[in-house]
Amino acid sequence: MKCVNCNMEIPSDSGFCQYCGEKIVVSVPVEQNNNNNALITVLIIIIMVLICICFYFGIEYSEAKTQNDFFDKSAGIVIDNKTKYYHTYNCEIFQNTDKSFWIYNVEWAKQEGYKPCSKCH
Repeated sequence: MKCVNCNMEIPSDSGFCQYCGEKIVVSVPVEQNNNNNALITVLIIIIMVLICICFYFGIEYSEAKTQNDFFDKSAGIVIDNKTKYYHTYNCEIFQNTDKSFWIYNVEWAKQEGYKPCSKCH
């Protein structure tokens, strides 16, 4: 390593130049700073993309939940199994049936004598 003041060759672990007494300051090479800056930039971009993805799926989930809640409150699924109950889409009884079914407005199902299923309502 060379002293920046007198340009004499000095040991690389020197704190001062042994010829002129100049304090030796070890600086970080510019290449390493550029590599760190590039890494930081890439990490910031990745984080921003992840935030956008989470935001998008959060909105999608919210909209789907709203639609499902509306469907569960407004529609009654009547299975052709001779019972007088109506179900929601996620009801295990409905999900496990191989029978045909009808989807009615809940108010109409009640007028026709159907009652809410105890497992899903």
